[in-house]
Amino acid sequence: MRKAAILLTCVLLWGTASRAQAPDEERAQQFDSWMSGYSLNKDTNDVAAFLKWVSQSEAYRENDSAVMPTASFLSVIFRDNPKKVSKWVKSASFSGNARKVVERALWLAGRAKLIKSTFGKSPKYAKRRPPNLKKLKVKGPGDLDMMWGAFMASGDVTYPGRIIDVLDADKALSGDEKMDAATRGAAGWSLSSFYRSHELVHRLIQARAKEAKGTIKEALDEIISQNEPKSVPLPNRD
Repeated sequence: MRKAAILLTCVLLWGTASRAQAPDEERAQQFDSWMSGYSLNKDTNDVAAFLKWVSQSEAYRENDSAVMPTASFLSVIFRDNPKKVSKWVKSASFSGNARKVVERALWLAGRAKLIKSTFGKSPKYAKRRPPNLKKLKVKGPGDLDMMWGAFMASGDVTYPGRIIDVLDADKALSGDEKMDAATRGAAGWSLSSFYRSHELVHRLIQARAKEAKGTIKEALDEIISQNEPKSVPLPNRD
């Protein structure tokens, strides 16, 4: 499995953006900040500009792993702002990974018809009903990406809650033991990262650790013990 998948591509996306080459770097940092704070203020004024940046950015052109977390992030915005979606997606020209981001976001938001009207044709998966991400059973790294992307846009801890469920080593995920181990590793790594920097995830993990049992409790207790000293104290945490 590719290292990018194991390290969870949602978090990798922010890192890729911050390493983008000039003149992309300044814009990448601007949108990194916008995405990180979106769930707090729901500021849609930069959506069109963000989509234009996605269509032009090297961070997306060179990183297939950026597609899923960004698509799920945008799907929440598209779902919450149905009257603005058509104008947004037609405000820029998309190709390659950027097009995949928009197509997937429209599908997840229940706006599959806009895919064909925007691009002329639709991917095969767009004929299927999109999953309810809040109820999605996480089976692999791509599902983790969608959970984090949706969480960053909504602030709804249901999504990281689904990731915590992955830590139950007594339950199979995909049926492939190596894949399942990698997915659990990615889940733990990403939860640790967000535990240190995001207040909602910090509180969620603390609460779940108190009520959890078995391997989930063991994993959460380890996350807390390893990361609590590194956590950013309020009010500086998101």
